[in-house]
Amino acid sequence: MRWPKRSSNSLPIIPVMSRLNGIEIGKAHQTLTVSVADPEISRYLNIDVGAATVEVVRSIQAKNEDVIYFGHLTYRADSFRLEMDLKK
Repeated sequence: MRWPKRSSNSLPIIPVMSRLNGIEIGKAHQTLTVSVADPEISRYLNIDVGAATVEVVRSIQAKNEDVIYFGHLTYRADSFRLEMDLKK
């Protein structure tokens, strides 16, 4: 499978958030869980109940500990790729 090049709306969230005026990122956390689709998720993702999924939960806090981003996403496991920069 060939992965498409990144568009401007698919950039990693932390670099995008850090470019916003007046926002200083304090903490960022991400949890990735391999799971299985329940009936609702299987309908949304057009996969069988019990098929593998990948759940990603992300949160970003400002230096003052206000939550400035929260995302809970579920992906089909047959089309998932994790890519991240490991240094700031």
